[in-house]
Order: sequence, then structure tokens, then C-alpha cells
Amino acid sequence: MKKTGKVRFHKLGKFGYFQFENNFSVGDWLVCETDNYVDMGRLISMAEDKMPEENSSILRIAGESDHKKKESNNLLVTEFLDIAKSEAKRLCLNMKMVDSTITLDRTHATFFFTANSRVDFRTLVRSLAHKLRCRIEMYQVRAREETKLMGGIGVCGQRLCCDRFLQDFKHISVAMVKNQNLNVSVKGIKGICGKLLCCLSYEDDIYREFKKTIPKVGTMIEKGDVQGKIVFISPLKKQVTIRCPNNSYIDIDPYTFEPVKKKTAEFPSVDNSFTNHNHDENNNTKEKAGFAVIAKNNDNDKNKEINNEQKAKREPSKRKKRRTRGNKRR
Repeated sequence: MKKTGKVRFHKLGKFGYFQFENNFSVGDWLVCETDNYVDMGRLISMAEDKMPEENSSILRIAGESDHKKKESNNLLVTEFLDIAKSEAKRLCLNMKMVDSTITLDRTHATFFFTANSRVDFRTLVRSLAHKLRCRIEMYQVRAREETKLMGGIGVCGQRLCCDRFLQDFKHISVAMVKNQNLNVSVKGIKGICGKLLCCLSYEDDIYREFKKTIPKVGTMIEKGDVQGKIVFISPLKKQVTIRCPNNSYIDIDPYTFEPVKKKTAEFPSVDNSFTNHNHDENNNTKEKAGFAVIAKNNDNDKNKEINNEQKAKREPSKRKKRRTRGNKRR
């Protein structure tokens, strides 16, 4: 039975889907062949729902000779990086070379760089292809991807998650920080890359689901004689802190309490006899009021017409002055 597997050749997303019949297991190093090159990668997962690449196949499991050739290629990476840095400096390109890889057959070389803006590296690619005698590919990476390539130790004291097991970067928002009752201004929630920590997304679903089932902060809840206002929510303990009328604080289970229902005010009914009694007088006052408003509007229209006539008279005089000043300057 044919299977489809996902093979990764590099840390930064360089992977492919290959079909095979042998009993390969996840974690095996495989030598794969495509239309353009032959390279050695690692089988990271099975992907039965994905279509394999055309004209691609797995040749064999990597042996000792393949691993030695891969190590010798890694020694060339430093030389290629030095050449790329010197060429970028000669061409005055504002870019920083981070890493590079070489395929197993040494026909392709890939360079990863960072830059503050878009860089036109076509001349750089031509010069590198002429010097290195292979096909050149350039990829611009971001801060998170650069940190994944470089590696390091996080604030938790362990190796970075992106360097160990993270394959794709999720979007980390400030809402995740607020859901976990953390301070946004604290530096501890940022990683080496300067962005928000990736681990903030690990438990975000638990916090959101818990907060959907309980009242929000500021609502009044009660049960029997106990009544108070929610001031703090602890999703890990599954408790809320309420403030009682005597300014004391209690930690309770929110599912055992109910929110206080707001009472609507009851207004007295209007006496219809009073309105019918003064119906005629109200009509007279409305007519007088309407006449007065109309009269005021007519006065306002007259004033506007007068002001417009005055402005029209003043405008020619300003134009004449400007012309005379212009003639004097000339």
C-alpha cells in the first residue's frame, strides 16, 4: 500500500510530500529526488490527505556515505555565507545574511537573510551563481524565523520552542495576554525575537472557553445571603473573586451562583382626563409657537441676505488691493 509522507529538508519550511511503499517511520533520514535536485531530509509526519509532488520519489534511507556528504556540505555553508556577505556589502545592499543550505548533489544553494524593507537582490543572485557555479535561491525571513535558525535559551530556562518542535508560527495577539490576566507592559511576555511568546497560545483555548461560561468582571452575583461583585477571574483554579458589600473578598465557584437580575422601575399611568381638558388650550399655544418660530426664521433669512450682500461688496476691494500690491512688486 502506498503512503504519503511529509519530508522536511530545512528548518524554515523547505519540505515536500513524497509517496512511498516501504515501511518508513517518522524520524528517518531519507534521500529524495525531484526534478531539480537530490537532497536529504527527515520524515516528520504522514500526510495521507496530501497529493505527492510530480516527478518526485524517495531513493533510499540515508546511509553513512550520505551523512558524511551532508557534513562536508555543511562545511561549505560558512564559505558560501562569507562570499554572500562580501558581495552584498560590495553592492551596497541593506541586508543581513543569516543562514544558507546546500543540496546533497551541490546543484542548489539557498540563502536566508533579514532586511527592514524589500531588497532587489537580482544582481546579487547573478554574481553568486557565477562564483559558486550552482543555482541560487534567496529567502527573506522575519524576526521569529531568524531566532529559529539561530536557536537559544528562553526565559523559562529551556531551549526555544521554535528551535525544538514548532513547525509553523501562529499569530499571537494582545487578547491572549489579557485572557491570562497578564500585564501587557511586562518584558517577560516577550521572547528573544522581540515578539510575544509563542507559548501564550498553548492554553488560550482553555481560558476562552472558561470565560464564556461565567459572568464577566463587574457583574453582581448572589446565592442566599451571599451577594457580591466579580472583581477577578482565575481560569486555572476555576474560581472567581467577589467583593461583598462590607468590602471583604471571597473566592467562590461561579457555577453555584446566579447573576442578580436588574429590577425595572414601574411608572404610574397617565391621567387621560387631564390631557383632554386642556386640549384646546394646547392647540392655541402650538399655533402661536409655530408662528413665532416662522417669524424668527424669516428674520434669520433676511440677516443672511444682508450679510451676503456685504461680503459681495467687500470682495472686489480686496482683489483690487492684491492687484495693486502685485504691480508694485513687479
